Amino acid sequence: MKKGRNAASLLTIALLSVACSSCLLNVPLASRGNRAFRIQALNEKPIVLAIAGNVAGDPTDTWAFNGGNGRPEYSRQKATADIVGQINPDAVLLTGNAQYNDGAYDKYLLSYAPTWGRFQGITHPAIGAHDYDNDGYFRFFGAAAGSPDKTYYSFDLGAWHIVALNSICSKVGVGVGSEQERWLRQDLEANKGKPILAYWFNARFSSGPYGSDSTFQPLWQALFDYHAQLVVNGSDHIYERFAPQGPNGKADPKGIRQFTSGLGGATRYTLGKSVPNSEINFDQNFGVLKLTLSPDAYEWEFIAETGSTFTDKGRQSIEVTPPPLPTPSPSPTEIPSPSPTPSASPIVLAVAGDIAGDPTDWYFNRGEGRPGFFRQKATAEIVRSINPDAVLIPGDVQGWHGTYDSYLLSFDPTWGLFKSITHPAIGDHDYEGDGYFRYFGAAAGRPDKTYYSFDLGGWHLVSLNSIEEEVDVYNYSKQIRWLKKDLAANKGKPILAFWHRPRYCSGKYGNNVAYHDFWQVLYKYHAKLVISGHDHVYERFAPQDANGHADPNGARQFVSGLGGEMIYQFSTISPNSECRYNATFGVLKLTLFPKAYEWEFIPEAGGTFTDKGRQSFD
Repeated sequence: MKKGRNAASLLTIALLSVACSSCLLNVPLASRGNRAFRIQALNEKPIVLAIAGNVAGDPTDTWAFNGGNGRPEYSRQKATADIVGQINPDAVLLTGNAQYNDGAYDKYLLSYAPTWGRFQGITHPAIGAHDYDNDGYFRFFGAAAGSPDKTYYSFDLGAWHIVALNSICSKVGVGVGSEQERWLRQDLEANKGKPILAYWFNARFSSGPYGSDSTFQPLWQALFDYHAQLVVNGSDHIYERFAPQGPNGKADPKGIRQFTSGLGGATRYTLGKSVPNSEINFDQNFGVLKLTLSPDAYEWEFIAETGSTFTDKGRQSIEVTPPPLPTPSPSPTEIPSPSPTPSASPIVLAVAGDIAGDPTDWYFNRGEGRPGFFRQKATAEIVRSINPDAVLIPGDVQGWHGTYDSYLLSFDPTWGLFKSITHPAIGDHDYEGDGYFRYFGAAAGRPDKTYYSFDLGGWHLVSLNSIEEEVDVYNYSKQIRWLKKDLAANKGKPILAFWHRPRYCSGKYGNNVAYHDFWQVLYKYHAKLVISGHDHVYERFAPQDANGHADPNGARQFVSGLGGEMIYQFSTISPNSECRYNATFGVLKLTLFPKAYEWEFIPEAGGTFTDKGRQSFD
């Protein structure tokens, strides 16, 4: 079986991991639980995966790390992360060794998090040898890595069933009758009829320095018995594609095709003699394997870093037989059922502003924060527990000066894990440094037009700019004219608007009539919800109009400014304020239905306060 890396290869960096994203934008519904096989499986949309292992270089090896840019043979995690961004996958699979050399948490924050960590919300890791060396793997990936005592798991993506296994034999059994092998067979039995992809660290077959290893034949045998289509491994730092074969290495058109995708960025190994059934292999540049999974086929493409001319791409059709349909019980009288009224699935949002503390401050405390200050890590854990379809940030993403470096050290390792599903509204501090537009890119809008809108489910969402020193917020301004046109084009949809400075608030800054015109336009188009930040408190208002009069047909405002930076005190209680809180940090969870919305404020661990409710509308 594979052993740990030798001293020379300890310069290499660790593997990428994929966590299932619950993102409505590009992320399939793996995190919502496995879906039953459907006869309509051919209607499933293709799923795009980005896969690699041995990803992030050791930041303490200053020469090889080279400020995060690496060298031709070392620490190229930044370049391979750019490939993942280019692929724009539904999910990322890591085939082991995410962070070199020893998987320490501090190294994750400096190397893996600013690069591959951008895709944390959609990453599913398989554990590698170095992932056991320190506390970083389980601490960084959390529940996405499985529990330390059971690091194998499975999930569905589109029509496919995906299985992550543990090949580190010193930690878990891989033989016939082992707990993992029995679990694998039970899992495959429960998912008969679905195309199957399995991935783990140590390879059964390889032309790299570790070679083929029959230790993992029992895992292959179980997958072969259940007609799996694909296996992907990562221990050898090479790229290799095999013809379909059986567990004993005999070519078999009905067998499993294996890929080795171990060129995630840490270091490269040198290929040895090609083993039987190897169709192509490569060791000259780093790169990422792109897989596109359709119900009746899969396509592959190896994408090397900029400057390389090598590629490998192809397509393989598959046949999957659905399990038999259950025989329906006869009924004495057949009564036609009425056709159900089509309805959109509810959309779950996690919402908070004023999030990440200054990493140069004593209160930062190595990212853990202190009571009342810099608790971005704790609130990010709340977001993870909500498992949202999207994250809304009503301003002040990175505290104080908002430099790009502070984003990488404070926001990115925490809330940045949900970057691919995040929609920000610009706040005061977001104008102070270069971080906001550089970090969020197109998701933040253009610097000269920072307001935008989009649809989620049946709802229309609008992000506005309330920083009146930078953009006009009054009637007949360019922004208000755009808002009127946007809402007119989306008549009939329930509307949620979010921006930084609140129209109404009982906190430090109080009510602000400057945003009367925003509210007036939203009221005219029957908006349901408004969310702001700026005041570092939580507050819920009764529905009201633009002049602060209670109105059941008006918009309900929430102030959700307890994202983690610091806490403010309440001042004069504003009319129509129904609920207020400022004892601990927390996140607002909103669930949007076609004809209703639900809210729940979730405080950080240790907080006992909650506020929840439901509002229906016509």
